[in-house]
Amino acid sequence: MLARGSGYTPHEQKVLENVLAPSQAQMDRYVETGAIINPQWHQDRIGFQPYPFDSYMEELVKMLKETHIAGNNTFLKPLDPVEAAKAINEPKFMRKAIEEGGWIETFNLQAGWTRTEEISV
Repeated sequence: MLARGSGYTPHEQKVLENVLAPSQAQMDRYVETGAIINPQWHQDRIGFQPYPFDSYMEELVKMLKETHIAGNNTFLKPLDPVEAAKAINEPKFMRKAIEEGGWIETFNLQAGWTRTEEISV
């Protein structure tokens, strides 16, 4: 559905298959070339996670504070990552939709509504 001609993306079907549903041989190539650095995480290269985890937002704010950004970024300095995550994320509507839709397993949320971010740079 997403391939060229559908109006959704300009990509050929084979390109999308390699990225969205790679074979084991393709996954091995991604590891070999460094496209995937931590294969033990078993992460999708491209995925969708509709739940706004505070842990992700906290790490994002921490990293933004340490990253060179062109322009005026002084607004980042006083931000507390924990407070910023709480202010930005309001999970109750998404949580309700996921529960009512029966999508807890689909989005791998069986362990609950929190997670620990593991970042490798």
